[in-house]
Amino acid sequence: MKDGFTMSELEQFGKQHKLTILFSGIFLLAAIVNTVWWNTLSIWLLAIAAIIGLCFPEQIGNFLLKVARALANQDKTVRMIFAGVALVIALIFPPLIFCITGLIAGVALKYKAEVFKGKEKPEEPKKPEEPKKE
Repeated sequence: MKDGFTMSELEQFGKQHKLTILFSGIFLLAAIVNTVWWNTLSIWLLAIAAIIGLCFPEQIGNFLLKVARALANQDKTVRMIFAGVALVIALIFPPLIFCITGLIAGVALKYKAEVFKGKEKPEEPKKPEEPKKE
């Protein structure tokens, strides 16, 4: 039995779980700052955003999907800048982080409820068709 991780194991873990580490850090930072300065505003925004996500899942889901695709198409430098902006937002105005999380949670809850009822998987927005090659 070994007594810890080697540096190469930690590097490998970090490379495989970049988004998990980033979002965990953002949520932890937002939670700490929120408890110190913002009290219950984040809880209210989380709940209201989740209700909005439940009421308008297609519109919110399509918007979030467009944002995610736009970020995925950017080069690494731009994505790192957006990650830095998210960390700054978590420091300055953490209720916004919880509001966005509530929107995502509401859409996910609506989706899971439909799957649980036995309905088929909701359709994703259609991708633009590529020109036919002849």
